[in-house]
Amino acid sequence: MSNEVHRFDVDAALDCVDLRFTGYIPSNDSLEFFNLIRIFTGQDFEIDTPIWHYFLADLLLGNIKREQFPYSEEISRSITVDPSAIAILASRGAAKSTVTTLFYPIYASIKGSTPVTGPLSHILILSDSQQGGSVSQARIMASAFEKSVFAQQWFESMRFTDTEIELVRRNQSDKEVPVEKRHMLIKFKGASTGGIRSGSRNPVTGDRYALIIADDIIKNEDDSYSEALMEKVKTALESDAE
Repeated sequence: MSNEVHRFDVDAALDCVDLRFTGYIPSNDSLEFFNLIRIFTGQDFEIDTPIWHYFLADLLLGNIKREQFPYSEEISRSITVDPSAIAILASRGAAKSTVTTLFYPIYASIKGSTPVTGPLSHILILSDSQQGGSVSQARIMASAFEKSVFAQQWFESMRFTDTEIELVRRNQSDKEVPVEKRHMLIKFKGASTGGIRSGSRNPVTGDRYALIIADDIIKNEDDSYSEALMEKVKTALESDAE
């Protein structure tokens, strides 16, 4: 294993970024991704889906090649392309959290798989704290499932708490498919509290987390100066998650 450290120059990337994404054409996977979310919500989005959201979906689905990044050739060459480990940095209001932390788990729950993970039954979503951010995220997602007419029809059972969402897809096959093949467990935890390893298996399927999404895991600037807190976050991302 190489110990080479890859660094990405954010300032240089911003200096040359092409916000038109002229080197990128949305894949069929990304079109299906957003159409599935439209079906789930039962309505179109309030605003047109920008090209950047399709790019983000394709990034999550493992479809983006180095030459499709909206930067200069020099910057693009410095990017480590690994669909199984993605870091996303974008301005506030760009809906990155909506796409990655809400839409993506919903998409995975409906399909029971993603192009990167293959079949999956266990997702972990990390936020800034167990009491604040993670509970809010769990309630937002639970509300989306409760309001969805499609979800009522697609899932035979849904269970919601402040820390978990448990779903069982209806059998869509002519043959009997066991519950273990149709089960999804989404857990919500605070990165700063640690504990990724605890409860790391889906008790129904026995599967470990196949997908971990970390979003806004540092609450504020003050927390970023706390060595104890940052060490917990570092352990969560670089040790437990790996």
